[in-house]
Amino acid sequence: ILPRQVPKRPGYDFGALVIPARAVGGDFYDFIHLNPRQLGIVIGDVSDKGMPAALFMALTFSLIRAEAGQTAAPRQILENVNGYLLNMNTLGTYVTVLYSVLDYRTGLVTYSRAGHPLPIVVDGSGNMITPTMQEGQPLGLFTQVKIDQQQVAIPKGGLALFYSDGLNEAA
Repeated sequence: ILPRQVPKRPGYDFGALVIPARAVGGDFYDFIHLNPRQLGIVIGDVSDKGMPAALFMALTFSLIRAEAGQTAAPRQILENVNGYLLNMNTLGTYVTVLYSVLDYRTGLVTYSRAGHPLPIVVDGSGNMITPTMQEGQPLGLFTQVKIDQQQVAIPKGGLALFYSDGLNEAA
């Protein structure tokens, strides 16, 4: 279900890696071509592991893709997906998501965060840029979910790393 190829765009170099803890898992990512100037970047992590997490991941993945085709507003996309998940979630499963829109021209990333870790942003000299953060709650649990929406610029020659808590857990 994950993308087979990463986007190719002059001035940008994309990469992706997922190593599930079991044969299947709940971590996911996606690249959604919104228009010639913007790319949607999604990363998520479903609670639990194995087949139940993989099924909930596939559902969330599909809902985000469908909602991204309807609106370009990251917060609205996550709020809408949360509503669907609440109606379909019988196991108490939840998912953290970071939905970002990259503007290719400016390097500006507008992101909505539903309980997911912040991206790591580094400038061209290797200095960390700390994105702003407010409270953000996972999807699938709360009727009035709190979504953190912010912006951060990736400087020319800089780097943005989107990851799940599996990175911390593996270390």
